[in-house]
Amino acid sequence: MKRNNWKGIVLAGCVTLAVVIFSLVPAWADKLLNQIRPPAGEAALMRLSAPQAVRVAITNNLRMTSMALSLQQAQHEKNASYSDLFPQLSVEYLANVNRYQQPGNVASLAGIHASRWLIRGNPNDSTNQITNTYPYRIDPFKNFQLTATLTQPLYAGGLLVNSYKNSILAVHGSEQDFETAKEDLALSVLKAYYQAVLGIKLLLVAEESIRDLEAFKRRARAMYKAGEALKIDITAAEAHLSRARVQRTKALTDLKTARSSLNLLLGFPQNTPIDLEDNLRYQSADYRIPEIYNIAVMNRPEIRRANISTEQAKAQVKVAEAALMPSINLQVQGQRINDDWNVIDPEGTNQWSLQGLFTWSFDFFRNRETVTKKRAAQAQSNVDKQYLIEQVIQQVHAAYLQVEHSKLDIPEVKKEVAFRQQQFALVKKMYNEQLATYLNVVDAQTGLDRAKASQFATLTDHIVNIAVLERQMGILR
Repeated sequence: MKRNNWKGIVLAGCVTLAVVIFSLVPAWADKLLNQIRPPAGEAALMRLSAPQAVRVAITNNLRMTSMALSLQQAQHEKNASYSDLFPQLSVEYLANVNRYQQPGNVASLAGIHASRWLIRGNPNDSTNQITNTYPYRIDPFKNFQLTATLTQPLYAGGLLVNSYKNSILAVHGSEQDFETAKEDLALSVLKAYYQAVLGIKLLLVAEESIRDLEAFKRRARAMYKAGEALKIDITAAEAHLSRARVQRTKALTDLKTARSSLNLLLGFPQNTPIDLEDNLRYQSADYRIPEIYNIAVMNRPEIRRANISTEQAKAQVKVAEAALMPSINLQVQGQRINDDWNVIDPEGTNQWSLQGLFTWSFDFFRNRETVTKKRAAQAQSNVDKQYLIEQVIQQVHAAYLQVEHSKLDIPEVKKEVAFRQQQFALVKKMYNEQLATYLNVVDAQTGLDRAKASQFATLTDHIVNIAVLERQMGILR
């Protein structure tokens, strides 16, 4: 009966200890999450996955806003160039009054030259003086003209057409620049995002290490009081605990730095709390050589931009060649003439003209040298495109090797973590049985922490390496 009571007491004690442990673990977890998550009042502000973070950054990032404005400028420039193909209308108003041919100046000018007034005077007046009788419908010495001129270019040696084509290519080039900036931003966001996730993982490892070291410190102190351990064990426990706290501070600082970088990329104010998804898991990447080279050549926005630049260089050669050719314009001009500022007055007269303008300008050698320069620029654009393709293939190959390297490392670090966990459990058990020293426990603890950190870092590197490979292939979204 007493033996059964003893068993019941032990069982009750175990249950009580389990309840205490399970009640302390959530409290420890909540304390840690308060350091890496927003405060309770701000927890609902934003929770972002990696794809959501990329979309938010593309919407809010000032770099993307600047690229969008550059694209708008190119579109407006294209519309302006298109208008050159249509007739151009100009309106001119001219007012001209000859003050020396007015009646009020007759007295002051009398006798200077009599013939000056014969045209305006009355032919029957023998004194040859100006009278108020005007034989003209419109005073020839007061000239007000309203002129409208419509000019339609008929031939410009290909200048207008190729200028418009060049402006269209400029729009396409700006679109590719926008795509390049978008993929670069997406890669930067993913790097910062997973760096922050890695920081959370490393902070958890540091907190777990501190918790274990504090437990061992209490255990070593109790054993020292019982005469079963040395003072050096307590001193070593305090030293390793201090080092673990320094590592925790560094992990927390690195996490805050990664969050700061992520806020900048997302276009958020600094210290904006963001709850990140803990999706640090293995991702497969079924990419093979040489298919990845073809994908990159077809999809890299930089290569498409180089193709557009080559076409632009060709169009600019034709624009330069147009300066060597004549131009032909058709011009229609209409005029309304009156001796009053109001040319619409019924006394006004109309006249119009239709003329063709043939213009051919010559210089010594400037235009020809300009054409030669543009042809050299076209050849250079072709060479630059080929060199860019070679660079892209090399970049894709290097990124592929990094993905394969990190993929092979993942199972190895996983095995190491399993081994370090078993080793740590065994050494801890031996220490409790006084078959191992405290230094053996610390070494096992340190090895386990390093293995866990290496596993998280390898997973992060693999995910980021896949993103880098997709960026080099031009398919990162």
